[in-house]
Amino acid sequence: MYRRAELFIEDYVVLVGMLLLALLIGFYYAYKDRKKSTTENYYFGDSNLSPIPVGLSMALTFVSSITVLAYPAHAYLYGTVIMWFGISTLVQALIACLYYIPLLHRLKIKSINQYLEMRFNGRMKVLNSFILVVNMVFYMAITVFLTGLCLDAVSPIKLNVGIIVTSATCTLYTTLGGMKAVIWTDTFQAFVLLAGSLAVFIKGILMVGGIGNVQEAIVRGERNTFWEFDLDPTIPHSFWTIFIGGAFAWCGTMCTNQAITQRYLSCKSVKDARVASLTSAIPICFLLILAALNGCVIYAYYEGCDPVLSKRIRLPDQLTSLMVLDIFHDIPGMAGLFISSAYSGMLSTVSSGINSMAVLILEDFILPCKPHLTQSIRLKLSKFVSFLLGSLTAGIAFVVPFLGSTVIKIIFSFVGIFVGSMTAVFTMGIFFPWANTVGAFAGLLSGPSVAFWVFIGSVMQSPSSKVIHSMPPRSIEMCPIIPGSPHLNVSTSSLEEHSYVYSTSVVTTWSAYNMAALSPTTSHGTFDYLYSISYMYLGVLGFLVSLFVGLLVSFITGPSNPKSMDPVLFLPLVDNKYLPEKIRKFFRFGVPDIPPHSRSISKSQNGSHKFNQDEKKLPETLLLVKVEELESVV
Repeated sequence: MYRRAELFIEDYVVLVGMLLLALLIGFYYAYKDRKKSTTENYYFGDSNLSPIPVGLSMALTFVSSITVLAYPAHAYLYGTVIMWFGISTLVQALIACLYYIPLLHRLKIKSINQYLEMRFNGRMKVLNSFILVVNMVFYMAITVFLTGLCLDAVSPIKLNVGIIVTSATCTLYTTLGGMKAVIWTDTFQAFVLLAGSLAVFIKGILMVGGIGNVQEAIVRGERNTFWEFDLDPTIPHSFWTIFIGGAFAWCGTMCTNQAITQRYLSCKSVKDARVASLTSAIPICFLLILAALNGCVIYAYYEGCDPVLSKRIRLPDQLTSLMVLDIFHDIPGMAGLFISSAYSGMLSTVSSGINSMAVLILEDFILPCKPHLTQSIRLKLSKFVSFLLGSLTAGIAFVVPFLGSTVIKIIFSFVGIFVGSMTAVFTMGIFFPWANTVGAFAGLLSGPSVAFWVFIGSVMQSPSSKVIHSMPPRSIEMCPIIPGSPHLNVSTSSLEEHSYVYSTSVVTTWSAYNMAALSPTTSHGTFDYLYSISYMYLGVLGFLVSLFVGLLVSFITGPSNPKSMDPVLFLPLVDNKYLPEKIRKFFRFGVPDIPPHSRSISKSQNGSHKFNQDEKKLPETLLLVKVEELESVV
């Protein structure tokens, strides 16, 4: 028997108002841009959008309802070490500003995977696009499902109703308004998400008697783990596993994912795109740290009476929702604000995913087969593809409950594992001129295979005692004993049994590798240590394997000649005008400098791209790259 919420009319007004405003933004831009029948305006906002709202939109693309609901639960279980998730996001802004943003604005490509076609061939582009579309659709669907699941458990909003309403709202305003509607809706939803998270934090602090009481509870509960610097890679959560694994995952997500690179190209210049990147990094870091702090407050509030072990809720990821109902039961509208913040994160993720995946499908699958389609037909196709993606997302969200929690974990791990390998392929193409097409294919296939093998092995084997005992204890010793209450069904023995249970839901945008119902036994197989590696390192493992295998196969099959490489497609790891010329030349690895005049990228008959210097001889179909856009990486 699970607790149900008693929402006020004001709560429903807040939630419905948020959904209606999102729809109105979509209708507004559909009407305003009704005469601009181009995909450039629909997908990129004519590449003239303000960097601040673009940055806020980027921040919310992968800071979804998972941040509002699951990160606090993870901090509740593992302590303050979870705050390193937020800090690790700052690395991606540095990498994007130094390398990826200048390259994207230099090439002016609409799909990030078009770079792989220029650097390798069209089959690499198609393979990577297919993987990215599948990953994103499943990620969006499970995000929708998890939001509905948590809210269904503690409120009158049924799971099926939540999926239908939110999917329909998101699909409608994204299909109608395009990129402009997505960005401005995300901007509004960013403030809703922030308001909901801050409300929980402030009210929770007041309810437990201040920050000092929270700190004392964390120490008593063995959750003061922020300074956990153990180098052991089998520890699921330490500074090293979270910071290194998180940095790799965020770099892959924010540098090579179409949903983000599309935002960079929506800005009119490299400078604006860098401002957008920095603007996104700050709120991402803040919101993730705030979510972790909320988890600490939740632990202090429920110290001694764990809601999962006492059977008030089924999953730790429902903790935030439960606490909202408990602390705001006498304040109309506040529970609605929290629900709106959870839905805002989910809507932002799904709308961004629909818009960006529609670009990939149009640019990488449809136009290569039908290159002469008019702008009007392209726009209609874009809206139709957006509608199909939204419908597919909703459909998969309905199927997810029937797949079982193990399948959900495997799907999310699958999404996370491929991020590292896809990033490795771009790394080979951009920074290593010796990489060839065969090596790139080998890398893209080998990395995920090894990482997925490790993941399956970790699920199948019994975990080491070190992994099990890394979770701080939970207790129900202070729960009130009420006749007929489910608390009476929880004994000391069952508490000991449940003390080894991990969360069964997803807690990050790159993985859901949280094992359920673990046994405290220790195995001694040959690959036990490898299988015990933290799930945070799966993306790193995929990246390193893909990069190593890709370069090795490239050298075995005949490396590409750096001197013949198109310098427009290359970026040196180190390049600054204040460095000695010998150092700058070394890091170019033999790739020639970009000539100091107009450049272009042309496509030959065999699919490769050539570098041309004579602008007068260029055909109209070539992509011209102006001198002022070819800025050196600072």
